[in-house]
Amino acid sequence: MLRVNGYIASMIVGLLFLLGCTPATAPPTSTAPAAAENPIDKVEITKPVQVLFWHRQTGESEALQQKLIDEFQATQPNIKIKAESLGDYDKLYQKILASIQAGSPPDLVAAYENQAAEYYDANALIPFDDFVRSKKYGLSEAEIADYIPAFIEASKFSQYGGKMLTFPYTKSDLLMYTNMELLRSLGFGKPAATWDEFLTHCRKAAGSGTQCYAMEVSASTFDGIVYSNGGELVSSDGKKVLFDQSATAKTLQLYETFYKEKLAYQIKGDDDSNDLMAGKALYSIRSVTKVPRLTTGFKDVNKWEVSIIPQGTAGDKKATVLFGANISILKTTPEKQLASWLFIKYLTSPAVTARWSLDKSNGYFPLRQSALDTAEAKKFMDENPKFRQAFDISKFAKAEPSIRGWQEIRAILENSATAVITGKQTAESAQKELVEKANKVLASQ
Repeated sequence: MLRVNGYIASMIVGLLFLLGCTPATAPPTSTAPAAAENPIDKVEITKPVQVLFWHRQTGESEALQQKLIDEFQATQPNIKIKAESLGDYDKLYQKILASIQAGSPPDLVAAYENQAAEYYDANALIPFDDFVRSKKYGLSEAEIADYIPAFIEASKFSQYGGKMLTFPYTKSDLLMYTNMELLRSLGFGKPAATWDEFLTHCRKAAGSGTQCYAMEVSASTFDGIVYSNGGELVSSDGKKVLFDQSATAKTLQLYETFYKEKLAYQIKGDDDSNDLMAGKALYSIRSVTKVPRLTTGFKDVNKWEVSIIPQGTAGDKKATVLFGANISILKTTPEKQLASWLFIKYLTSPAVTARWSLDKSNGYFPLRQSALDTAEAKKFMDENPKFRQAFDISKFAKAEPSIRGWQEIRAILENSATAVITGKQTAESAQKELVEKANKVLASQ
């Protein structure tokens, strides 16, 4: 109505001028559109509110997170954060879906991008845009610019007009870990830079009676290898997968070679870290969150190495996968939603993200660039050179698709990879089936 009234007022003034009349007091004639009010600015927390936060942190990492929650609550007497760990992302996702269907969702959840898209499509998720832009509770331009750009961009969803459905929380990348003592005993001086070199090293290891690659079959690892081969996963409009292209073929052929030549073996849980430290495996490819465990186990930094995963070809254009859950606010009440945002804002503040990330209990990356400028952060990086290497590699990391249906496609990917690594399918047949099943999922969305 403000825009319409301003327009009518301007017309009246113009008409009176043409008629030779001059109004006693002329109404405002500005044609500039009135700024829309931000609904977040109207919300106030004037009485106690409890936020239910579902996540998957366990052990020391969960204890550290709870300590940060306690400190936040001490500054916000009207806000109580009740954190509950599901211990596993798949269980967390399924429970969130069930709670949404039952009409009793939590307030705050850890979520991967594709999961957040499903919650939004179910009309159960609140975008962050209004919170970030709020004059009363938001972030300044300088504060926004302080977040690691790749982490913020991964929170924006092109299929929803660039809305921020998630906010950075636990970010990591895919790395390769090498037992350097074992590698040197095989006659090699540095970790494999390409997949061809990786196979050469593995063949030498197998020939000497040593296991090479302690392999976790994971959709994220598969995606990372596709990226390393110069490929993409979905079309720009998100309507079809690109698994019919050469990068996927090369990835599946690599898996087939692992099977045929017995160069890799499947692991469960933390078996790869244990085998790497014991000299039973040459290579492992996992998240940066393995750095603290391996630092403690190896003790001597010269006995192991952290590097980007091998690439399709040698060169400067490198790629790996960026992963780790973000955090999302589900639709409950304005007060609970604001309380959730205030907690997120606190958790991702420079000093707190430094404590949360630069800690031997989890190994996540700091979310803010200024977090690295503190004396504590510099000391941590100096004392943990492998973590610094992992952080430097993150500039090559690419986010996985955020489209609806990707969670189901991840399961299809892992089934296809498992079928090839166990010899139940050839790379060619697995690729054909993968394309058909994945596109069928997207077509049904």
